[in-house]
Formats: sequence, C-alpha cells, structure tokens
Amino acid sequence: MPEPLRQPVTVPERRAETLADVGVILTDHVQALDRANGQIIATDCILDAVEEGQPAQVCLEPSRNTSMTLENMSN
Repeated sequence: MPEPLRQPVTVPERRAETLADVGVILTDHVQALDRANGQIIATDCILDAVEEGQPAQVCLEPSRNTSMTLENMSN
C-alpha cells in the first residue's frame, strides 16, 4: 500500500474570530474530507486489484475512477 494512503489526513488548526474565519475552517474540513475519501477509494481499488490477481497499477488507468486520486496523492 503506498505510504501516502496510510497517512492520516490532517486539518490545520485555526482560530475562529470572524465569520470569514469560520468559512476558512469549514473549507479546510471539506478539503480534508475529500482527501480522506479519495484515500479510501484508492485503497479499495488497490485491494480489489490484488484480490483479482491484477497489479495495483491498474488503478492508474484512465478507465478507473481512482486514477486522479492516486496521481494526486503526493499533492
């Protein structure tokens, strides 16, 4: 399993002093949730591929839903 998929998704700590700050905090959490869900999808793809006797690289094929997720894991 690629190392980036095994890392927790963190959210930066911010102080909420204004309504705009709350909006930034919510955005941080939505982005973290999207990344965590992407990691779960990518992990599932890799596990499915291995169970089917295929190399994990099939998850990088454009026809797979996870291709963008795996390519962007390092971002």
